Amino acid sequence: MREYVDFLGGQPPYDELDSTDLDALARLVEVEFFPAGTRIIEAGESPLSHFYVVRTGEVEVIDRGRVIDLLGSGETFGQISVLSGLPPPLDVRAAEDSLCYRFPDPSSLTPNVCNFSTTTRSSPANASPGPAWWIRHCAPPAIRCARPSGAPPGPPCPRPRR
Repeated sequence: MREYVDFLGGQPPYDELDSTDLDALARLVEVEFFPAGTRIIEAGESPLSHFYVVRTGEVEVIDRGRVIDLLGSGETFGQISVLSGLPPPLDVRAAEDSLCYRFPDPSSLTPNVCNFSTTTRSSPANASPGPAWWIRHCAPPAIRCARPSGAPPGPPCPRPRR
């Protein structure tokens, strides 16, 4: 678990969490290995109940057979389907042997499961733990600010309070 804490603690926005909250987040990690060429997510499949953070390797984001993005260490994928409840809009495939941290859908968690403290170095003392708190304070910006494909534009993603 120490390796998870060290890695996540060096990645924004997780680097804003105190050690107690980093430990709680690390307990949620499931590690998955994907050999090069493995399809991790298929566009149009059932909505996802989890999202991933790339630990090592690279994954390709594919739109109708064309690679449109290459994600590396610390980058997140799968969050759009998780947050929208819609099928994933794009395929994701391991470009090389890749190790990913898998996290459950934040809305499926409860404060008791997360066991997060009620504060971070940047949150007010009255912050409420749980899924909304987790997304607001722990989730990478791509998760906090994700909008499903075709969704109308919304307000800009709020900046974290410092």
